[in-house]
Amino acid sequence: MKLKVFLFFMGSFGRLFAEESDNQFLPTGGSYQVIRHSHYTLGYDEDSEQASWVAYELSPKELIKAVERNDRYRQDKLVKTVSAQLSDYKASGYDRGHLAPAADMSFSGVAMDESFYLSNISPQLPSFNRGIWKELEALFRNWAGKYGTLYIITAGILKGEANVGANHVLVPGAYYKIAYDAKRGVMIGFILPHEKLSGGLERFVVSVDRIEQATGLDFFSRLNDEDEERLESQSVVTDWDFDAPGYKYTSNLRRSPVKKADGGGGAGPVIKKSRSGICHPPNSPYYSRTKHYIPFDSLDTCLESGGRLPKR
Repeated sequence: MKLKVFLFFMGSFGRLFAEESDNQFLPTGGSYQVIRHSHYTLGYDEDSEQASWVAYELSPKELIKAVERNDRYRQDKLVKTVSAQLSDYKASGYDRGHLAPAADMSFSGVAMDESFYLSNISPQLPSFNRGIWKELEALFRNWAGKYGTLYIITAGILKGEANVGANHVLVPGAYYKIAYDAKRGVMIGFILPHEKLSGGLERFVVSVDRIEQATGLDFFSRLNDEDEERLESQSVVTDWDFDAPGYKYTSNLRRSPVKKADGGGGAGPVIKKSRSGICHPPNSPYYSRTKHYIPFDSLDTCLESGGRLPKR
């Protein structure tokens, strides 16, 4: 029996998913067991012993690192039919690849801990997991830093012949990833063949419609028909900065170098974006008091990410 799971988040995206009485925003194409973790949702496919999709919100505040990776891989006890086990991956030759990345969950000990449930893991070739998949995960974090909150859905495309372990965990032939920026009204999708890849990520951009065709799922169905058709039919690379600066997020960063938008580096005056979303330039009376923040190399980029000026 296929089990597909959905969790509902905080924020505008979360509210859309949280209305349990109105299921039209849930993916279609199978029966569902609703499982709720704290900061992400997944759709568990029992036949493949992994998620057919994982969905979560990634905001700039959640890019502030508070905890280290813990590598506590374990079964997800909320999967009624029992999720994959550690023994399935032992000596398989595959990495235990995250779907919702651990690096996206470093803002909270609970979020980090739950990211290591094996329901959020898929068998990935080491050259894929540590290569282009890692690059794509980092790019999504850079976009969240530059543009603001993103709504992300990701998993393997559950087609393939290979499997690992006694539970026959499927090795997907490809993986997909979707980002939706509700503030700017843009969406982007990727399909990456599960193999060692190199070159620019732009060449793997596809429409969300294409991902729906490949997976049999329906994403963002609660959008009005006109918006859903427009957003999911396009694959506009120019809406997204593939050279977005690699922001460094920490719980207590002071004058750390920040990569500039033109690709150069340098320390320069750091603009501090506080947890409450206020952009503090060095002349702000609250600048020295702001200990937990996201650094920006200019006031403009801080404001463009959704920040606001302090009251005077």
